[in-house]
Amino acid sequence: MGIVSLLIIPVEKLVEVVNDVKSARGQNRTREVCDESDQIENWNIYCAGEILSAMNLHRVELDSKTFVDRPLKKDPS
Repeated sequence: MGIVSLLIIPVEKLVEVVNDVKSARGQNRTREVCDESDQIENWNIYCAGEILSAMNLHRVELDSKTFVDRPLKKDPS
């Protein structure tokens, strides 16, 4: 089971959000809130890539730290 299947967002909406993120990155309107230096075993799930950028760009959470602190529902391996 992949990360996308754990999301409640429909795939079409996710594609739209990812495209918005790519556009925002091109305009330098995104900010990353964590990286591999955080020493979190699964940092790359929440702390990198298009999903994190989409969450931050669209302000899905009230606080940008909420998403990256969320525990995983399933083991990513």
